[in-house]
Amino acid sequence: FAMALIFNRFVKKKSKTSAAGSNGQSYFASPDSYSQRYQQTIIHIEMTVKKIVLVMFVIAMIFSFKNSKQEKKKYLSQKELTDFVKNADVIVPKLNYRIPFDTLKFNKVIAYDFDGKEEPYPSVINHRNGNFAPVILRQVELNINQINFLLDFITDNKTFGETIATCFEPHLGFVFYEGQKRKFVIDVCLDCNYLDSTVEIPATQYKKMKFEDGTSYGLIGFSETGIMNIVELSKQLNLDYGKIDTK
Repeated sequence: FAMALIFNRFVKKKSKTSAAGSNGQSYFASPDSYSQRYQQTIIHIEMTVKKIVLVMFVIAMIFSFKNSKQEKKKYLSQKELTDFVKNADVIVPKLNYRIPFDTLKFNKVIAYDFDGKEEPYPSVINHRNGNFAPVILRQVELNINQINFLLDFITDNKTFGETIATCFEPHLGFVFYEGQKRKFVIDVCLDCNYLDSTVEIPATQYKKMKFEDGTSYGLIGFSETGIMNIVELSKQLNLDYGKIDTK
């Protein structure tokens, strides 16, 4: 805006100088008055356009700065995420979970809503540097009943057995902690209809599609029951997948 003010003063000064000569007589009294008037008009238009462009540029920069601040505020910071883990309640898990959780030592489970993408954030955890993905929207700690519900259906053969899409853009993550140490990560994508985990969950490989040459591959996609359970738990935790209508 300061630059716009300078332009404005310059235009006014230029206008006064052009309107009168050194002896105080008007230039418009000369034979070339129409030509001079035309040139002055062109100059005035050019300067006005420059001022408008400058003001629009400044306004665009201000809006860009505000949007950038809002985008940064939208996602949780690394400090907010690590402090939440530190302050989460310690739970005592039951002892008879199915594989692979039967041997997993943990005392906290936190769920995350995040804007996952196949690249660069296919997980709630950036496994390249060990930090949280910088696109986490919400975090909620699970109580013991919610943990038991999660581990009961996520290790149940009936949760899987369908096909998947070739993409993977997860929006729900579960991280198991022992104190502040991460022990297990599950990333869920309902759009692509499957999960990814740091250790394979055997139930995902229970149902297989077999080919004539003897080869086969696991039908790791969620079943209708599996989807309903994920949506139900997300609804309890007030996370985005809980808004899906499964009826």
